[in-house]
Amino acid sequence: MFTAAGMAQHQADAESLMTLALLAEEPGPRGAPDLATMTQATPWTSKGTSIGKVQSIGRQPQGREVNVGGVTRTVMEGGLHLPVGAYVDEVEGLLIRPGWRFTVTAVGPADDVALLRQRYLVVEVLRKSRMTARRLDVVEVA
Repeated sequence: MFTAAGMAQHQADAESLMTLALLAEEPGPRGAPDLATMTQATPWTSKGTSIGKVQSIGRQPQGREVNVGGVTRTVMEGGLHLPVGAYVDEVEGLLIRPGWRFTVTAVGPADDVALLRQRYLVVEVLRKSRMTARRLDVVEVA
């Protein structure tokens, strides 16, 4: 049986592995960006930074794919991990939406430096009870 203290410890353990600095952005008020270039007439709106972790399962032959700007990309199922409370507003609830992008702005000493400046477009925000980390289905866009 899970206890509140036990769950808090599992969340702390998960967050201790999150050593990337991620910049979160959402499309500006003029709508969706050109997904091929990840640009738009109105700049992306910064939602701030968070710690996080990228977990690539690798290419699965039966993996889910999405079309992003005319390019078929494999979805990284639960590929981006953030703290459970990241970008949650007490009034509006969860603020992360599909279409947000996260850019790796810094890496920790144990991270692969090839992750620096990589961008990930959120495809789906996974939800479940007893979460130890917030997991996002993403596609790599840069």
